Amino acid sequence: MSKYQLAKSIAEHKTNPLELLGVVEITEEGATEPSYEVWEGNRRVCAVLLLNDPDLAPPKWRKRFQKLSDDVDVIETIEGRSFDDHDELRFWMRNIHNGMQDGRGRKDWGPDEQHRDNPTRKNAIAFELLEMAETLELITRSDRKGKLTTLQRFAEKPTMREILGVDDSDPEHVTFRRSDADMAALLAVIINDLIAGEINSRANDQDIASYAAQLEESAGVAPLPDEDEEDQDSDTQAPVPPPSPPPPLPPRPRSLNKIKRSNDLVRVLAKLEAQKLLGLYASLTKMSAQANTQIVAVGAWAFIESTAKLCGADDKTSFDSYFTRGKQGRMHSYGVELREAGVIHDALKRLATGGNTTKHHAVSGTFDHRQIINDFEVVTPMLVLALSKRIEE
Repeated sequence: MSKYQLAKSIAEHKTNPLELLGVVEITEEGATEPSYEVWEGNRRVCAVLLLNDPDLAPPKWRKRFQKLSDDVDVIETIEGRSFDDHDELRFWMRNIHNGMQDGRGRKDWGPDEQHRDNPTRKNAIAFELLEMAETLELITRSDRKGKLTTLQRFAEKPTMREILGVDDSDPEHVTFRRSDADMAALLAVIINDLIAGEINSRANDQDIASYAAQLEESAGVAPLPDEDEEDQDSDTQAPVPPPSPPPPLPPRPRSLNKIKRSNDLVRVLAKLEAQKLLGLYASLTKMSAQANTQIVAVGAWAFIESTAKLCGADDKTSFDSYFTRGKQGRMHSYGVELREAGVIHDALKRLATGGNTTKHHAVSGTFDHRQIINDFEVVTPMLVLALSKRIEE
């Protein structure tokens, strides 16, 4: 019975000072005291009447209302306003009860606002991941909207919990056993996939388990050791440090095995609702270019060719001919400096030649995966600018 819960709230906290009753006067001629009809706030008035006189409650609820009534004084007044203009009262009632109405009415709290106000385990992991991602500028506040419950469906599964090393026993202070660097790498992949739609509400348990199985490899992080192993490591006596360690070796060059993901590129594709390109880009950035050089070469060609078409290229114009350099070129209109445009155009030509040759020739093809990765990284900022201009149009 919802009126019991309302009466219980009123007994504990009194009536809501942010909400007034809306009444109209119906005093009959000759009456000594005014009478009013409640139009707005009937449930509150009913709850107060049952608190004041529990015998009015249905028999099976009477004892419960009596127990509430014993702990509170009789409520004699409720804040409200009397309306002579019935149309005005109806207007305000509609604003309260008919939803947003293009911003005129009340907006219900969504899952984010509910968790921020009253943290529970229901969405705690996803909320903390999104908070961290926003801090790292992997996602904007506007892009977060509507993503919380979808991400929680993935993050709460045992396979994902194990990878993240999450502890949500205190939903207000969710923690992860991962290092900050590992979490940043994992979040970069997770947020990209969330924005691109690969993390979605249609995924079942098997889909989520498959996603979790490749997450660490995609993020380039090592598996997290078991907590028991960590405890054993911390219990062992620290070894005596060597007297004079040798000077550190220079850092090894970054291993180039995959096309590097770009958060900016994913965001503009998502705004354009370019599902084909989002899916193709997700595949390109997850597939090992070293093991699948020819597939990645053709995929990179297809991605840039489709991007050029989305930006306005006709069917007879190749992407290296569409994204022109020079003072009158398209790249200059996007804001690319002339010298950088020349470097980008060279990369475009290599990607175009490599993709075309690999597609069409029986023997010849692209075999240098590192050049593909490097060229794609060079052209990506220009593609972001081109797609951003397409959005503005």
